[in-house]
Amino acid sequence: MKIDNIEKFIVSNKSEFEDDAPSDLMWQQIEMSLKTKRKKSRIRSISVAASLLILFASSMFLFQLKNDNSANADKVVNQEVLEAQSQFSSLIEIKRSELNQYKNDQPELINELNKQLKDLQLNYNALLPQLKDENKKDLIVQALIENLQLQLEVLNRSLEIVQNLNNKNHEKEVVQL
Repeated sequence: MKIDNIEKFIVSNKSEFEDDAPSDLMWQQIEMSLKTKRKKSRIRSISVAASLLILFASSMFLFQLKNDNSANADKVVNQEVLEAQSQFSSLIEIKRSELNQYKNDQPELINELNKQLKDLQLNYNALLPQLKDENKKDLIVQALIENLQLQLEVLNRSLEIVQNLNNKNHEKEVVQL
């Protein structure tokens, strides 16, 4: 019912609605209002775009920085392992060759020692792939170095034992003569 009353009112007063148009001043004010809203809208859009660009650039920078630090840390760790391996490997080989000189005198002992050293080397080789785990890297490097130290210690002690045994055997031979 109310809609019918409104329609009747509009139809009966149609001429009044058509005669009163907004003044030119009113249209200018409307246009100015729309232009300022567009400018504000553009400025806001540009601000949002600039903020997103800065956020993206900062994220990329931090990501690159983290990767560079990680790569440098990997290089340092790998260099540390290589240096330790190089130093210990040369000492281990020297001690092995010294010990192998007594292979004819103490073959069972030397063979058993070589088995133990082989087991230590297998453990060492099993640790190497674990260096990729960032959380355990320091522990793995320490374990690798301790393994090499242990190999060298086993060789040194074994060499002492074999030399002592060999000296005792040599003394017995001298006494028997």
